[in-house]
Amino acid sequence: MGSNYFLCRQSQISEPVKRVPAIDQMVGCCYKAPMSMTEKARKYVHSLRGEWPRLCAETGLSYHWICKFAQGVIKNPSAAFVEKLQKHEKRTS
Repeated sequence: MGSNYFLCRQSQISEPVKRVPAIDQMVGCCYKAPMSMTEKARKYVHSLRGEWPRLCAETGLSYHWICKFAQGVIKNPSAAFVEKLQKHEKRTS
C-alpha cells in the first residue's frame, strides 16, 4: 500500500481511500490513527537522546535495548518494557 493511501472505517469500507493533499490542507488534517503505546514510548526515548545512560539507570533497561528500540529494530517490545518507559515519563514530567 502506497504512502498516499489509508484505510478509513475498515469495517464499512473494504478498499483504501485515496488521500488528496489539497483537501487535507483545506480541512487541516485527515484521519490519523492515534499513537500506539509503543510509538509514544519511542518518541519519548528520542526526546531523551543524550540522556540514555541516565534513562537506563533509572528504568533498569539496558543501553543496548534502548538503542535498538529507538532505531526501530525492536518492532514489538515487551509490554513490561514499554510500561517502564511510561512510568519514567510520568515521574519526570
